[in-house]
Amino acid sequence: KVTGKCRIKPLSTKSKLAGDTIISGTVKSFYMKESGGPFAGKVKVRRVFKGDKGLEGRMVMVEGFGSKDFCLSSPRLGDTKLFFVQNIKARQNIYPRVYKFKLKDNILKLNLRNLKTLWKLEDKNEKAPKRRKFKAKTNFCTFSCPPEVQPVC
Repeated sequence: KVTGKCRIKPLSTKSKLAGDTIISGTVKSFYMKESGGPFAGKVKVRRVFKGDKGLEGRMVMVEGFGSKDFCLSSPRLGDTKLFFVQNIKARQNIYPRVYKFKLKDNILKLNLRNLKTLWKLEDKNEKAPKRRKFKAKTNFCTFSCPPEVQPVC
């Protein structure tokens, strides 16, 4: 739990990013607690920086809004932010079309500094071992050959 003053580490200084999925998304609606304040919300996924790219353009449910475990856990309706979330697999079978996630870190601003850090992460994840392209040697004939025999010139 968070106590005292909150100090949010810049994304670029974090050695490990929390959660198995990192998305940018817009908060579309909230699920409220009886005591007041949101505990979850529907988020329209704009971009996936880490995780299943198939989530882009979909609505997902993010639980953990208003959590005392994080300094920044209460977005406003319509906010587009960065969400560090963990997939909730246990409950997926109840509502198979609803993707549920749990907040695993502070909700961060969508700014150029954070985006540059995530783009580097995205590049690292997408880099696969490059295959060397086989280049055939070009034969240059010093004399004229008919086209049928030119490769052996």
